[in-house]
Amino acid sequence: AIVGSLAKLLDFRGDFLTLSTAGIFCELAPEGLNSSVILWTAGGKFAPLFQRLTEACLHFVHRFDHWLDMNLGDVPSLQEHYPGVVEDYSSRWLHREEAVEAGGLWRANTGTVPKTLPLPPDAAIVNFPRNPKPSEVLQHHDWLQKYWARGSLQESSP
Repeated sequence: AIVGSLAKLLDFRGDFLTLSTAGIFCELAPEGLNSSVILWTAGGKFAPLFQRLTEACLHFVHRFDHWLDMNLGDVPSLQEHYPGVVEDYSSRWLHREEAVEAGGLWRANTGTVPKTLPLPPDAAIVNFPRNPKPSEVLQHHDWLQKYWARGSLQESSP
């Protein structure tokens, strides 16, 4: 969910930047990449990375994050370059002790009431995991009601 100005991110002048899995609640790989938010220069040195992701590769690559991990290794993270601009919903607003591991993934217990913390002042994006989706916690956050218009965005189910 976009919850603030993206101006800081528009100032990015590098080749490629994405999220690190560090500090993201539902991630199992603490030193991997999370492609929920990506900044890159079109046609830059990372173009071959996308060109090599063929139909044949997709038979073996489970998620795009894994493809990035296999091909990029250690790259600078969005969190390092722009601290506080992207917030992970689950890490900030959910009670980790109430989470359950389901099929190797951490998920919020259904019916868990999230923490009523305010939106951090530097936040521009709140990254939502597979569960919960914004519409499932809308009633708990004034800031989400302000930025998330019910019915204006389509949510897909896995």
